[in-house]
Formats: sequence, C-alpha cells, structure tokens
Amino acid sequence: MVGAIYKLKAQYTAKDVDVIDLVNLTAQSGLFIDFCRGRTNNRIVCVAKAYQIYKSTTAGEYVEILRMIKETWGGNPESLSTEILGGVFQFYRKYKGDFKYNTFVRQLSKVNVNEIIRDGKAIGNSWKGDVRFTIPIFNHYNKGLRGNKLEPKF
Repeated sequence: MVGAIYKLKAQYTAKDVDVIDLVNLTAQSGLFIDFCRGRTNNRIVCVAKAYQIYKSTTAGEYVEILRMIKETWGGNPESLSTEILGGVFQFYRKYKGDFKYNTFVRQLSKVNVNEIIRDGKAIGNSWKGDVRFTIPIFNHYNKGLRGNKLEPKF
C-alpha cells in the first residue's frame, strides 16, 4: 500500500494543478510541504489532511486556517498534526464570521498543543473525527473571556 504522502508527491512531480496549488498556498501561510516525513518547524507532514482541507475550502480560507495555526503556535511541529489541522479547520467552518482572529491567536497560544490533542483523544469515539479536537479548541477560545463568548455548535 502506498501512503498518501507518496501519492501526492507523485502528483506534484506530474505537475497536478491542485497539488501544485496546495504547495504554493501553504507557502503563502509561512508553512511548507516538501513531501518529507520528518517533523520540523513549519513543515506539514500530514499532507493528506492538508489536501482534504484545501479541497473543502477556498484558497483564501485555506491560507487563513494555516496562518491561524502558524501565528498561534509558531510553526511548532505538533501544531501541524492531523488532529490540530482538522480541529482548527472544523472550528473555522463552524464559527467563521463569529470568532475573532486575534482572540483565537491570543487565547490558544496560551495552551500547549499537546494538551488539545490529549483532551480531544480523551473525548473518545462519542464525537466523530476532527470535532473531537474542535471541542478543546472551542473551550480554550472561550476560557476567561468576559464577553463575546462563542455558543457551542457541535
């Protein structure tokens, strides 16, 4: 079985328009995709998740989601995991127009990304997929806010 990273790398080499666009838009956010497996700052290794988000959003939304992650956690490799990309993507979809970008960065940058992953995994299978990681992101966004708290949309 060939992994998704290798399939997408082959498509990139074959000059697939979508995959080239994915790589270029990722670079606009200050992150990069080079189809290598080793984790390092600013490198997205969960390329299949990035591609899924890319295909589900506009180019501008995709770049904004990645910038939110980059600004919040500084390109920390753990922040570029499938769980965080998926959780932030679902948060963005559910709360677009309701949340404040600067509030997101300020509130979530106080939290170690591993805490969000741990809390999301602890939710178990009662919530499907990425929503498990959206819940702790939502909770930390609202934590300590006096006003403009978001209402749950799960």
